This record gives sequence, structure tokens and C-alpha cells, in this order.
Amino acid sequence: MPALLVYLLQVNGALLLFCAAYYLVLRRLTFYGLNRWFLLFALGFAVAYPFVDVVAVLQWFRQPLPTPLLPATWTPLVLPRPQALEASYWNIVLVVYGLGTGVLLTRLLLQLASLYQVHQRSRPARWQGLAFRHVAEPVSPFSFWQTIYLSPDQHTAAEFPAIFRHEQVHVQQWHTLDVLVAQLVQAICWCNPAAWWLRRAVQDNLEFITDRAVLRTGLLDAKTYQYNLLKISRLAPTAALANHFTFCTLKSRILMMNKQRSSSVSLLAYALLVPSLIVITVNCSKPQVEPSSASTQPTTVDISQAAKAKREVKLPDNMIYFVDGRESDKSEVANLAPELIESMNVFKGQEAQKLFGVETAGVISIITKANKDSEAVKRFKQHYNLSTTTQGTDNTKASNTKASFLPNTLVMGAFTPKC
Repeated sequence: MPALLVYLLQVNGALLLFCAAYYLVLRRLTFYGLNRWFLLFALGFAVAYPFVDVVAVLQWFRQPLPTPLLPATWTPLVLPRPQALEASYWNIVLVVYGLGTGVLLTRLLLQLASLYQVHQRSRPARWQGLAFRHVAEPVSPFSFWQTIYLSPDQHTAAEFPAIFRHEQVHVQQWHTLDVLVAQLVQAICWCNPAAWWLRRAVQDNLEFITDRAVLRTGLLDAKTYQYNLLKISRLAPTAALANHFTFCTLKSRILMMNKQRSSSVSLLAYALLVPSLIVITVNCSKPQVEPSSASTQPTTVDISQAAKAKREVKLPDNMIYFVDGRESDKSEVANLAPELIESMNVFKGQEAQKLFGVETAGVISIITKANKDSEAVKRFKQHYNLSTTTQGTDNTKASNTKASFLPNTLVMGAFTPKC
């Protein structure tokens, strides 16, 4: 699977987890300020955490135990990996995903262009010393970035204090940033319902924050303010990027305004939930090492004393042996003197079957020093498309260290300490 798709899966998984936590636990609480930071953290963490090696960061705080290292010289051999047939399918998935993201990003740009047109058609004005943009069209009051847009002809003078206070809260607390971040994450993770729900949650929560700030000023009581919201909701809305004086979920806003404030004990939900979500997300994103499905006998390595380190490799009966490019048997391999061996390569399970085209548990190929440059060896490497480096094989270069052969066992001094 391409790395980009792995990244997108990690991001979308984190969004699902944080979205479920918000709607199941936090949304009913009246700590709107904390909810705002939780939602922003959820969006930012989901996008950024795949780039951070959290496991390495945690291990950095641990005191590592001293580990003796025995240097060894290896002669790797590179096996050409067969190109995965499903690679083209992954490319198609990436193209389709990219098209969806491109469509939403284009829509975002069109919304910005629409707001710019509204700005161009409006003119600067002031009300009781507060600057705003006078819009001729009958639109719902809204703010974007640090500017308030209003159509004064659509409102009475008694409504102006609440409207301006509402939009001032949006401007002073930079609510446009929250909306833009949510829109960008939605464009990146457009196929994930959690991205859409979180974007809606961000906008709803910003209105909860603003409604509470307006009611705290005492300019008007909650009932009058709610009637004003109902009246203004009939006006035409502008682009989704703007912070509106009202929006379609008016019922939710009224319910939250009338709801009793949450107990301080509920703050424990944030203290427990956020660390738990981080731990779960990081653990779920750890790479899992799958056990090999090959049924070959394991190659055992026995390291004895550090000064006389040796590598012991048992010779299985159900493997194919090659010596200097020709097929051989286990007895010939067992009788080879290790000082005559230039290199030995072990191909296991499915890799051996794909490379050599036979049903076998594995293949052992040995090249001797005397024949390493022979025509037979060159033809053997060329026939099986072998080069001088490999991945996925057990490869050992024999040294001049004294070694001995045991029955059915090859013992080589493969680990030679260096000064």
C-alpha cells in the first residue's frame, strides 16, 4: 500500500475516534471554550501525528541498557522483488481520492471568491464608533476574518446592539481560523463522515460561545435574543466560511442557551479523555509485524562467548542446494571447508519458490572463493537475475576464522571482532 494511503488511513482513523468522543461525551457539556480547543486539537493532532515517531520520543526518556555489539562483515545480495500487480489499483484509488479533494478545495476557493465579491460590492460604514461593511443586498449579518458585514436596512435600531456584540465576539476571538482549519481537514478527508461532523461541530460550538458572550453583556434577555435569532434566520445566508449571526440549527442554539451549566466535576472528562485518545491512536498506528507463512525450518543462530562468537546454521533436509551455480546436495555442503567459502545465501519459503520456480522450503546457494569469478557462477547469477546485493535473504560471507563442521550443521566464524 502506498505511504500516502497509509497516512490518510491514520488521519481518518484518528478523526473518527475524536469525533465519537466529542459527540458521545463532550458535546452535551457547556464548557464551550474547552470544546473549542478540543476540536482544534483533534483536527491538528489527526493531521500531524503520523509524521511524529511517538514511540521513539517515549523511548528517548528511558535509560537504555548497555548491549555488547559484535561487528560482522556481510556480503548482501539483492533479489529483484516482483512488481505487485495491485500497485495500479492503489494508483487508481489515489487518483479518485485526489479528485475528491480537488473538488472540495475548488469549492473552498469559490466560497472565498464569493466573499470577496460581497466585500467589493459593500462600502465602509460605522455605527456608534464600530466599523463594518454596509451590504446593499438583504443578507444575514456575518463576519469574516476581522470584518463585520451587515445590511442595516433589514434590521431595527433595537437589534443593532446584539448583532454587533455577536459579530464582535467572532472577530475578537478569531473564529474564522477555526472554520478554515475545519474546511481544509474536511477537504483532505472528504470520504470520512467524521470530517464533516467535526466541521459542523466547530461551527456550532463557535455559535454557542458567541451566544453566551452576548447574553452575559445583559443587553437583552435570553427570550428576546432568541426571537431576534428567529427573525434573522429568515434572511439569505452567505458563504459557509462566514460566521453568521444565525444558522440552520437554531433549535440547538436555543436548547444550549437554556441548558443548565455543567458541573465542575465534568472537567475530569477532558483530563481523562484526551490522554486516552492519544494513547489509543498511537497504539493503533504502530506497525504490526506479521509472522511469515512459510513452513521452512527455522535457521538457528547460536552466539557463544564474545571472543569466540560463532554462527551455527542447521542444514535442513527439505531444501535445495547450489554450489558454484550447480545443483548439489546437503552432504557436499556439509563437507565444504569454511575457509574456501566466499559467500552463502539462504532463500526461504515463498521467496525461493518465486525465484527458482520450484516447490521447496528454501534454497541455499554457496559460492566458493576459487570459483567466484567462473563462467558457471556468472551464468547462475544472470539466469536468476541475482546481483551483488539482496534484500530479504540470509547472507553470510565466510571469514578466515577457524571453523569446524558438525553433523548436519555448518559452523562459521561469521562474527569477527574489530578493534
